[in-house]
Amino acid sequence: MTELYSTTLKHFHLAIVEFLPELRQLYSQTSDAKIKEEIEDLIEAYEGIDLEIGRYSLNYDEPYRYYDGEPDDIEINISDEMTANLVQLTLRLLSKWKDKLDRIQKKKYFTDEIAAEGRRLNRLIGQIEPLTQTTSYVFGKYAHLGQLHFPGEDGAGLPEPVVINMGKTIKNKLKMEDLFIESRSQGEDVHLLIGKRDGTPGKAHVVIDAKTGDIRVEDNQQEPTELVNKVESILTMPNGKKIKVTREAIKELVSDKD
Repeated sequence: MTELYSTTLKHFHLAIVEFLPELRQLYSQTSDAKIKEEIEDLIEAYEGIDLEIGRYSLNYDEPYRYYDGEPDDIEINISDEMTANLVQLTLRLLSKWKDKLDRIQKKKYFTDEIAAEGRRLNRLIGQIEPLTQTTSYVFGKYAHLGQLHFPGEDGAGLPEPVVINMGKTIKNKLKMEDLFIESRSQGEDVHLLIGKRDGTPGKAHVVIDAKTGDIRVEDNQQEPTELVNKVESILTMPNGKKIKVTREAIKELVSDKD
């Protein structure tokens, strides 16, 4: 577990949302199997972490602010290596914000909308940039690593290996036709992720409770109905009997020998 300021996680979220489309595009364009796998792992890591962040319903309007009802600190299941990676991703976002602000400032004509965007970017940059120069903050701690380069981008690999560590998680993956189905056993829950293999968004996320067999879709997550027809789980009882649980029903499975 890593404890981070909620404002830090807000910036991580903004960076993930900004660059996931670029990663998916890189994934679809590269033909190198190793680079493709690295990109896929990175996409899955970012999506999983953003799911964790999303559970706290944070306000991203001004990410450097604490809003009423928001926690100051949040414990989240990511490794130090992945935290460093996300700082580098945020530094890349900071660089992109600076480029956009520079282009706006060079314009000879400003609409009200452009001027407002310039003020917004100036606030965003002015709030986060000092944190990159202070080692007591996570941004300053890892700022020396520089901004992130994606696998296969301009011939560059990742500056540091990507370590996907969402706590003690066991991952299994099945690839079939144009879909993948991945199970992640974490604590007492089993998470099923179902999505397209071409990296397009719209991944479904289903949670199966290991004790009760209850199947649920987390708040704000996509139902799997567009990708699969049915989700069910099998409970094995102490006497060996098996119980099948679907989202619609629960019943005992009778073997051919009974």
